[in-house]
Amino acid sequence: MRLIFRKAPDNKEENVVPASPAAQNMTQAIAKKMGGSGPLNNLVHISEDAGFVYFGSPGACYFRVLGSLNTALAAMNGEQLEYEKLGQVYQRVRGKMANPWETGHEIFDDMLDDPDTLKFTFVRDPVSRFLSGYYGKLTRKTPRSEQRQKMFELLEMDLTQEISVEDFAELVAQDQEVRDLLPLFRPQRNLTAFDLVDFGFIGNHDRWDTDFAKASTHIFGHPVPVFDPQQRFNRDEDGVNTPSQIDAQTQANLEYAYAEDLAMLEEINELFPQS
Repeated sequence: MRLIFRKAPDNKEENVVPASPAAQNMTQAIAKKMGGSGPLNNLVHISEDAGFVYFGSPGACYFRVLGSLNTALAAMNGEQLEYEKLGQVYQRVRGKMANPWETGHEIFDDMLDDPDTLKFTFVRDPVSRFLSGYYGKLTRKTPRSEQRQKMFELLEMDLTQEISVEDFAELVAQDQEVRDLLPLFRPQRNLTAFDLVDFGFIGNHDRWDTDFAKASTHIFGHPVPVFDPQQRFNRDEDGVNTPSQIDAQTQANLEYAYAEDLAMLEEINELFPQS
């Protein structure tokens, strides 16, 4: 997949949210698609000054994009942003971007409609993303991660237990509640509201270096320094070095569970063929 830039079309009929007295606006439609107001306000990052809206997808170079954007926005304002702990990357109080609740839904809606506002996201092969999430958050390597605790509570498993990648992939294929419990495993098509947002830019996790350089040039007028959690904190939060070997049945289960993401990637390639 290549980096994509485009202007929003004048009219994208499949993305129109019918007007009604009951506040059926784009923000509500996107929140519903993403899984509620929580994911909307946690994963959407807005800069009115720089003119962009970033839809984050955990597992698709999310930490690197988030950290790099925040440090670049700070530099744009003559400030220096340093992260002392990895968790600070997530903290809105330290960041330079707002969420839809902070900007107000009317401004957010206006930015989504504005062809001069860059709406962008990064995507990843769903099987690779799933493996990144499993090995990064659900094994005994991170025994008390918040994600592991929530998932094991749903599965009625003790934290001293382990679930194999094969068994978890089978569960995700069989049970949508399990698949959608955590944003890390939720389909990217929903998490980025792909069918509702007129993206002008879609980057690929596997082409992070070149894609983000082009993205930052589009936003800031020049490439910006990148934040790498592996170099800064020796933490592979984006799952760059995730194991990729799985058996044929696990591969089939994941392709079934994430069929909509695989279709999305095909649509992106059809809409924006490699030139």
